[in-house]
Amino acid sequence: MLLTNNPAFEQEARILLHEGEKSCQELSTKISNGSAEDIVNGNFEYIDKGLNFRPFPPSFSIPENKAIKADKDKYRKFKLCDIYSKFLDKNNFTLFDIKDNTNPLYFPLIAKTANVEDIVSNFYNSNHPIGKMMYTTLNKIKGFSKHIINFNDNFDNSENLYKQLLFLPLSKNINEKTAKNIALFLNSVIDQKPKQINDKNEIKNFDGLFLW
Repeated sequence: MLLTNNPAFEQEARILLHEGEKSCQELSTKISNGSAEDIVNGNFEYIDKGLNFRPFPPSFSIPENKAIKADKDKYRKFKLCDIYSKFLDKNNFTLFDIKDNTNPLYFPLIAKTANVEDIVSNFYNSNHPIGKMMYTTLNKIKGFSKHIINFNDNFDNSENLYKQLLFLPLSKNINEKTAKNIALFLNSVIDQKPKQINDKNEIKNFDGLFLW
């Protein structure tokens, strides 16, 4: 526990606590999601030191979820994965094979023909949740630039994942009908001109991964 009566110290501590991440408003993303524009365009910055003291979310449910309950939830998630796989357009997306011995948190896919920022922009205010890779490559982060040794490395693999990787939800509020609607909506916006998001106010409908 840390107690302070100094707001500047508090803000610095919160930034350190949450991976050194801060929004364009210089606020820790632990207490501010940033704006929709920040989230879609990856406009976050990082100080060159930070920690991650947050528990892994599934660990909260371990006492509650007996083995039989966990298996039931796993089966539900695989049903949703099957629906996504059935209805997503394979010409525009590369799908991953979800292994039977996993308990996935979300359904990942690669956008072949469009930038994920454009896709997420078109999802915004659609009431359909969608997730994207939030963290840009280290060479794009000012706070880490003085620590880079190999300036010839453009982190091409990581950069491609940042630009192409999407996540679809498998949470308990997603049923089979909703999963189908998300897949069909994703197919419909893949070739649309991206909507401009200019709202710089803090966004509320964001949980650290999924935006809607």
